[in-house]
Amino acid sequence: LVGKFRARSFVPLALACAGGGIVAVYAVGVPWMSAVGRIGFGPAALASLAFVPGDIIKALIAAKIVQAVQRGYPLGPA
Repeated sequence: LVGKFRARSFVPLALACAGGGIVAVYAVGVPWMSAVGRIGFGPAALASLAFVPGDIIKALIAAKIVQAVQRGYPLGPA
């Protein structure tokens, strides 16, 4: 996502990390947990909320790492 959109500032990087890491996993994981655990979607989503703060922190850390990598290895023209 970062390479595709050429994000350089922190907020777009953090949103790309969150979108690619959090949204994608929860979009598949919550329905799967609901089906396998034989619980409703609402309770499965509510149970998953316990992990969201840690996932947000990891996305922010990943965005800082991406910024450092971009400074050391800049993307060329598309």
